[in-house]
Amino acid sequence: MKLNLGLSLKLQKVSDNPKAVLIQGLPEDLVQLIKENHLLPPGEYSVVVETEEVEGSPSLKRTPIVKPDQTSTNSATYQSVASWTVATNKAILKALGFVNDTPATGNWKLTIKGTTIFTDKVQQNGFNLDMGDYELKKGDKVEILGKSDGATTVVFDGLIHGEEIG
Repeated sequence: MKLNLGLSLKLQKVSDNPKAVLIQGLPEDLVQLIKENHLLPPGEYSVVVETEEVEGSPSLKRTPIVKPDQTSTNSATYQSVASWTVATNKAILKALGFVNDTPATGNWKLTIKGTTIFTDKVQQNGFNLDMGDYELKKGDKVEILGKSDGATTVVFDGLIHGEEIG
């Protein structure tokens, strides 16, 4: 994975010592990461890293997404409870929540990116799914759906938690 942080790298010979390293203008935690992971090129050059504004570099703004929603239905066909369509180039799905007021007659369905993850799930109690950091891209859709037995009205509550990046 490549990530444009808006940094430029310059190789500069600072001494005849092939192990000499000069790192300037970076936060200490990034310098430590470079050192720990041996991200320096071999040879007699040192790496001088200077932060520069790179024209056109993408914003890395992170926007939390919390989509709670509710629907009430007595339909025997699935109705949308909560949904999220990613608007940025990259997003992370973090967690999902499901609860309804009539567990014996309420059925759940989950789709992510057009794929049905589960369907006809009956749960006696509400439940949450930790999705870790499930990656999504622009246009991907997450949807929680619910249906009744066709006679009983069921109130479904769904929650989608994620983060859009960019």
